[in-house]
Amino acid sequence: CIAAEDDYGKYGIKRFKEVVEEAGVCISFSETLPKVSNPEAIERIVQTVPDSTAKIIVVFSSDVDMSPLVGELLRNNVTNRTWIASEAWVTSAAISRHPDILPVLGGTIGFAVKRAEIPGLKEHLLSVTPYNDTLTEEFWGIVFNCTLNYRQVLRGTRRCTGEEMLEKLNNTFTDVSQLRITYNVYKAVYAVAHALHNLEHCKPGSGPFENGTCADITKFEPWQLMYYLKNLRYTVPHTKEEIYFHDGDVDGFYEILNWQSDSEGGIAYTPIGYYNSTAAPEERLIINNGSIIWNNDILETPRSVCSERCQPGTRMGIRQGEP
Repeated sequence: CIAAEDDYGKYGIKRFKEVVEEAGVCISFSETLPKVSNPEAIERIVQTVPDSTAKIIVVFSSDVDMSPLVGELLRNNVTNRTWIASEAWVTSAAISRHPDILPVLGGTIGFAVKRAEIPGLKEHLLSVTPYNDTLTEEFWGIVFNCTLNYRQVLRGTRRCTGEEMLEKLNNTFTDVSQLRITYNVYKAVYAVAHALHNLEHCKPGSGPFENGTCADITKFEPWQLMYYLKNLRYTVPHTKEEIYFHDGDVDGFYEILNWQSDSEGGIAYTPIGYYNSTAAPEERLIINNGSIIWNNDILETPRSVCSERCQPGTRMGIRQGEP
């Protein structure tokens, strides 16, 4: 298993280890992805993969932290491994659109948060101009390789016209096909907005605080807003999804995706099942094994062990530095 050097990676992989070790699963190696550029560490991690007997590798990381590892895996042509992706990179276009990625990461399986359309987002993104603010000016210069800065024009950089067409770009900025984490952010913003609305429209004398008092919208305390968030219940208008919290959490629903080849030789995120925390225990995890495309030479379910079972007349011993 591999984890990013942050709370997401650390706590994700910690919980993963606890669960699988309780089930009697052996963890062949555990590595940490550095948060700052460290080519030597990445090379060492990549070398660990083919040196290990493990054929299945779990990665808890963002796509940003994962990218240097992917580049090194490609350079070393590390194939015949099945990668298990956390939700932070399973639908990352930055990784899946990497040239020649299919032999290395094809067959990846991962949990993806719920996907949804966001009305008006595509149109809003395409309406951006370089004159909105300094951020959009910088963005425009990067994607179109030009500048609005007169001094840079004098140094030979092509001048932006401001009429360049965003809809002709084929990059992650204009791609709204996988709004998953984005949709979660969208719901979170609306949750805070609804909580603020309820706080503002509290009726004095029947408020939730001491002696029926209300919070003052112009100078409320964080704990007062938290009260409204904890007691929040609203419906997302266009998806009809009901949002409410259980001890800070929402109900868990994840699609299980498999990275398969599309008609153009790229990556298609193919649903192969789902996890639903609100379903009956025997129906929470549903996987269609027959629809999975594995990344190995025989296209069958991979076998991944730290070591084979001992033959009669032999016993298991410990190797230094190995599980």
